[in-house]
Amino acid sequence: MIRIQKVDQQRTIIFSLINCLSILLGLICYCYQIKLNNITVVSVGILLLILNILSVIISIKMKAYTNGIEERLCMFEEIVEESPNAIFVHRKLEFKYLNKKATELFGLKNSKNIIGKPVENFVKFNMDAVGQKRYDAVKEARNFEPLVEEVFFRENGKIIDMEIFSNNIEVKGNNYALVLCRNVIEKKKILELKEKIYLEEKKLREKIQHDRIKDEFFANLSHELRTPLTIILGTMQLFENTSEAIIPKKNKRFKTLKQNGYRLLRLINNLIDITKIDSGYFDINMDKYNIVSVVEEITSSVIDYVENKGLYIEFDTEVEEKIVNCHIESMDRIILNLLSNAVKFTPEGGRIVVNIFDEVDNVKIVVKDTGIGIKEENINLIFDRFRQVDKSFTRNHEGSGIGLSIVKSLVEMQGGTISLSSEYGKGSEFVITLPVEDEFTNQSANLTMEKGDYMKQKVNIEFSDIYNLKLEC
Repeated sequence: MIRIQKVDQQRTIIFSLINCLSILLGLICYCYQIKLNNITVVSVGILLLILNILSVIISIKMKAYTNGIEERLCMFEEIVEESPNAIFVHRKLEFKYLNKKATELFGLKNSKNIIGKPVENFVKFNMDAVGQKRYDAVKEARNFEPLVEEVFFRENGKIIDMEIFSNNIEVKGNNYALVLCRNVIEKKKILELKEKIYLEEKKLREKIQHDRIKDEFFANLSHELRTPLTIILGTMQLFENTSEAIIPKKNKRFKTLKQNGYRLLRLINNLIDITKIDSGYFDINMDKYNIVSVVEEITSSVIDYVENKGLYIEFDTEVEEKIVNCHIESMDRIILNLLSNAVKFTPEGGRIVVNIFDEVDNVKIVVKDTGIGIKEENINLIFDRFRQVDKSFTRNHEGSGIGLSIVKSLVEMQGGTISLSSEYGKGSEFVITLPVEDEFTNQSANLTMEKGDYMKQKVNIEFSDIYNLKLEC
C-alpha cells in the first residue's frame, strides 16, 4: 500500500509541474507584455498540449500499474488474513499485526483490541526453549536466532499443542519478530491413529496366526481321535452282526456305548468340517436333485426316532418336483440337524412340521416345531459358533454349539440363505431358501438317493446327543 501511495504522489507531481509550467509562461508573457507572434503562440500551445498528452498517457499507465500492484497486495493480504495458521508480528514485545487465526488464538474478536499491547499479557514465554539471550534481543528489537517450539503457553498457563516458528524480519531498518503458529492437534491425532492401526494390525496378524495354529491343532487332534473311534465303532458293528449269544442286541449298556460313540464321532466330524470351512478347503460337489424327494426321504428316515420320543412329525409340499443344484450330503446334514434340534427342544406330545413352498425362482424349506422356543435376545446368537442358549449343566441334551453354524455355512455355500423366527414358549421356525435350476436346462436331475443303512447311520450320528432316545441298531 505504501508503494501505491508513492506512485500516486509521483503522478500528482507530474500533473502539477505541467500546470505550473503553463501558468508560469502565461504570467511571464503578461508581466513583461511580451508580444508573441502567432507561430510562437501556436508552438507553445502545441508544446503544452504534447506535455498534457504525455501526462495523460503516463497517468493511464501508472493507473494500470498501481491497479495491478493493489490487486496483488490485496491478494497477499487476504492470503495472510485467511491463513489456517495463526500469524502475528511484534516489535519490542508489542503486537503490531495479527491475522484472524491469531486473533482467535488469543480469544478476541477484533485484532484492534490487541494491537500495541504487550505480548506478555497474552503469552507466557517458555524460557527454557527461548533462552535469555534471544528474549533480550527480541525485547530490544535486535536480530535473533530463529526458534521452533512444540507448545504454546497462554498467560493463564493453558498449554495448546502447536508448532511455533519465530523469525526476525526487517522493515525500513526496523527489526520485527514474525511468529507463525501451526495447529498440530490433527497431526497428532493422525500419528496416534497410525500407531493405533499399526498395533491393531499387529494384534490381527498375531490372532490370525494363533487361529491358524489352533485350527491345525483341532484338525490334527480330530483326525487322531476319529481313527481309533472308527475302529471302535467298526468292532461294535462286527459284534452286532454276530450271534446274540455274545452281545444281546437289546443290551442297554451296549446301546449306551454305541450312542456315545456316535456322539463323539459327530463332535469330531463337526470340528474337522468347521476347520475345513474356515480354511476354505471344504469342497462340495454340486449336482441337480429334486429337492422335494430329498427332503421327504430325510424326513421319513427320522419318523421312528421322533415318534419314539412321543412327538408327531408331518411332511407337506405344494409342489412335487423342484430341481435344485445342491450337495446331497450337505442337504442331508442340514435337514437332519434342524430336525434333531426340533426333537431336542420339543416336549412330549409336541409337533414338528416340514413344508416345501414353491417361489418360482426359489424353493423354500420350512422346519417348524411347537417346542420351547427361543428368547428374542438370543435369536441373533443362534448361528454363532460355540454359542448355546441353554448353558446349564442340567440341560436335557448335549451339544457343542457349532451345529447350526455349520448348517448356515453349508446353506450359503450352495447359494442359499437360512433364517430363524421364534416365540419363546410357543416354538421355532427355520426357513431355508435355495435357488432353483433353470427348467430348460438339458442336464437331467440326479435320481441317486442315500442307501437305507447309510442314511440310518447318519441319523444315528445326528440324533446321538439326545437323551432318552432309542437309536436303531
